[in-house]
Amino acid sequence: MLFPFFVFMLSLALTVWAGGILPRALGGIALILRLSQFVTAFFLVSLATSIPELFIGISSAFQNIPDISLGNILGGNLVNITLKVGIIVLIVGALTGEGKISNQNFWLVFFLGVLPTLLGVDGVISRGDGVILLLAFALYIIKIFKDEEYYHKHIPIHEPPDLRSVSNVMRHFGVFLGGSVLLLVSSFLLIWSSKEIVGAYFDENFFLFGIIFLALGTTIPEFIFGVRASRMGQGAAMLGNTLGSIAYNATAIVGLVAVLNPIEIDSNGNFFVIAFFLFVAFLMFHFFVYTKRKITRLEASVLLLVYILFLGLTIPECIKCVLN
Repeated sequence: MLFPFFVFMLSLALTVWAGGILPRALGGIALILRLSQFVTAFFLVSLATSIPELFIGISSAFQNIPDISLGNILGGNLVNITLKVGIIVLIVGALTGEGKISNQNFWLVFFLGVLPTLLGVDGVISRGDGVILLLAFALYIIKIFKDEEYYHKHIPIHEPPDLRSVSNVMRHFGVFLGGSVLLLVSSFLLIWSSKEIVGAYFDENFFLFGIIFLALGTTIPEFIFGVRASRMGQGAAMLGNTLGSIAYNATAIVGLVAVLNPIEIDSNGNFFVIAFFLFVAFLMFHFFVYTKRKITRLEASVLLLVYILFLGLTIPECIKCVLN
């Protein structure tokens, strides 16, 4: 069984790496095509960092284990709002959010973030539920574009002098094509190796594997962006990226996966555990950012504690699965 572990680690590294280079290629292409600053910034910051989750979701649907993608999304959203924000604040100090429009959007993102758990209470996220999630994402996009002035001002984008030279255009499109192919292959191998590992050591509990191990791995691009943005004094952009990624993951990706392959919910309680911690984490995040207008190191420690408690409830089950 060493080979699947090797493939898992290699494919995870390649997925994260490819997920990191694609946003840069997309940014160059967007400038070449003269897309607006807002459209470029929005898709780069809120969507492009979730490319690994998208490819993993599609691969899991075609390999008939869509529940691992659901676990990846819900676990990744919890990581984003607790572990990622907490560690970044501990590194760079207090983060200040811009409360007015962010506060208006928070409850929408909160609803979208927990919508998959609400739809899964009956034991399955069906194709009909998937359509509902995709429609919810469409409404979110409409809401975001109405707030264009707010969302584009944090990320100034400058055109290099050789932007539309033949070599530069070929380079950006080449990187995009190569990165997409690499991401497609690596995500397929990632799901295949996960299937082998979970089948051998985790008692077929793909959801549990997804909410812990895949979630931690695939949130690395968001973490890297968050550290860079915060160190540049754009903490509000990082917080906006966190909310945007959560909304996109929970609606667009889960919705697409469910349409391709309905997601059966595990009956051993992990689904309700992650749903509970997501709810608690959202409320704490809202209180810290949009009531107090900032997250301090003390409050970051509280967010980290939430994730540690989550691990305290789920890791023992992982150990139990491995021992069995």
